[in-house]
Amino acid sequence: MEDKNQQNSKEVLEEFKGFYNDLKDSGDSQLLEMVQDLPFTSIEKITSAFAEIQAVRGYVDRKKLKIRTYRSGELGYIAWRHSVIYRQEYDLGDIFEFYLIQGMYQYLNECEGRGEVWVIDYAGKVQGSIAIVETEPGVAQLRWFLIEPEFRGFGLGKKLMETCMKYCREKNYNNVYLWTFDELDAARHLYESFGFRVTETKTSAPWGRDITEERWDIEL
Repeated sequence: MEDKNQQNSKEVLEEFKGFYNDLKDSGDSQLLEMVQDLPFTSIEKITSAFAEIQAVRGYVDRKKLKIRTYRSGELGYIAWRHSVIYRQEYDLGDIFEFYLIQGMYQYLNECEGRGEVWVIDYAGKVQGSIAIVETEPGVAQLRWFLIEPEFRGFGLGKKLMETCMKYCREKNYNNVYLWTFDELDAARHLYESFGFRVTETKTSAPWGRDITEERWDIEL
């Protein structure tokens, strides 16, 4: 008997075949005519979808990559992608999604948006993120650092870190800290290269299994 993931994969593939056949039957010239009369936002979605297909296949046009501040509505998307990827790669449970959403609520409400959120934009779609949240005067927390698997290996993590650390210095923060866990080897190496050091560790099961959390700090 097929498991649920196999069944879902088959359904998704069949749905894609349906869309593909509809587009193929339309013909290239007719398809272009259909698209060029659509609203800008619709064209952006279609372009983004084609770009993502290429990325999944291993081709990323670096000229289309840019780092920008987030737009309204993208925090929810960032929380969703964190939840999905951290479940797939680190087997974190549903409570991790609550933790993310709770932190974003605090940023928007209790912290009143003091700080900034940046995203990796590729053809109009978010493919990574990082944030600085001011937790008290002179102190900030680095949060929500993630890069989609297809966009790793291009130096984007370093660029995100450079962006947020430049911001912290411009805002005259005295201390910047972050929480991570000891399985995130690539991120931990990057934090260390920027001068962060481990200042606290604790082992617990906050998101469905035992992990060793680490606090990293840097004095500016």
